[in-house]
Amino acid sequence: MSIFQTWKRRIAYGSTDMAGNIIWQMVSTYLLFYYTTVAGISAAFAGTLFFVVRFIDAFDALIYGYLIDHTHTKYGQSRPYFVWFGIPLGLLAMSLFMIPSFGGSTTMRLVYISITYTFFSLIYSGANTPITSILPSLTDDSVERTKLASARMVMTTIGTSAVAAITLPMVKMLGNGNQSKGFTLWAVILGLVIMGLFVFAFFNLKETNGAENPNNTGEKPESLSIWQSLKGAARNKPWLLLACSFILLQTFWMLRGNSAIFFIKYVYGKPELAPIFLGIGFVSVIGNLSVPFLSQHFKNRNVLQFSLILGVVGQLFLPVAEKCKVSAC
Repeated sequence: MSIFQTWKRRIAYGSTDMAGNIIWQMVSTYLLFYYTTVAGISAAFAGTLFFVVRFIDAFDALIYGYLIDHTHTKYGQSRPYFVWFGIPLGLLAMSLFMIPSFGGSTTMRLVYISITYTFFSLIYSGANTPITSILPSLTDDSVERTKLASARMVMTTIGTSAVAAITLPMVKMLGNGNQSKGFTLWAVILGLVIMGLFVFAFFNLKETNGAENPNNTGEKPESLSIWQSLKGAARNKPWLLLACSFILLQTFWMLRGNSAIFFIKYVYGKPELAPIFLGIGFVSVIGNLSVPFLSQHFKNRNVLQFSLILGVVGQLFLPVAEKCKVSAC
């Protein structure tokens, strides 16, 4: 494979997670703000909705994994899901920030919000699950897989940091003072970008091994049931430790993302700093780019532990910054 083809594959693979995380950043950082501050929805209703849907969403990955495992098309097992779910995801992303007035009916607005957010979460999992499952089928080279995963994280960080940093300025510009209109138009733009990235990935990725015929026998591999998969996972101690770790990590990111804009506006008292604060995550690209190098010189476990400790230390500076603001240090 030529250098051009190698990098095209890396960029195509990275575009899948960039697409998913562009809207995830928009939702985790700004949707609660949009619902409560712009659309006038009570924080109690929005918080309850988020909790219920997240609970349901905790189990749908198992179903999507089962579906992917039983999918056999000429395009592979995982690749078709980028179109099947990527395009609906873009449309649902638009609908989240496009709440009709329904003639002033609060009930109908709450029903609309509940339906769109629930379907968005379910479709998001359907588009996100194949991003992980397709990786072993893209190449047999473990080093190249690490580089593909690194490219994915770099593009994800670029996308999420950009959305976090420019959303409020774009809302202000597009809405010309009307936040509701600004959020709607910005969501439409992001929805189109998401669909474009997933379609680009579909046409530029190819499952070359493992998906349909891992042993070159001409026979389809035996698939495990969901129950068999759960029993196998329950006996896998390293997997359980990693699963618990990432559950806690994702919980942290959800809490941080949903509260960040409110912290900046109401606690720190400087909403004009929101684009800078939210976009500073771009520096994590340095960490993403260093992964292939670090994984060749250190154990992955040690790299993970060091990264988590570094993240905790950085998080501890937030209260310090708030105290400095109060005392003008």
